[in-house]
Amino acid sequence: MDSETKRQTAINTLKDFFLRFSPEKSKAILWECVTIMASDSFAKQPESKRYELLTFYVYLLELLEAAHEIQAKKKM
Repeated sequence: MDSETKRQTAINTLKDFFLRFSPEKSKAILWECVTIMASDSFAKQPESKRYELLTFYVYLLELLEAAHEIQAKKKM
C-alpha cells in the first residue's frame, strides 16, 4: 500500500470512528470496558453488550493505528 493510500485509509478510519461513537459514548464504553474487565464479569454480560464492547475495542485499535499513521506523516 502506498503512502497516500495509507493516509486516506487512516483518515477514513478516523471519520468512521467519530461517526459511530460520540465523545460521550466513547468515554462511557471505555469506562465500562475497564470496570467489566476489572471485575472479571465479561462472560456474564448479555451477548449484545459483549458485542458492543468488542466492536468498540476493534474500532479503538483501528483509531489508534490511524492516528499513528497520520502523526507519522506529519513528521515527514
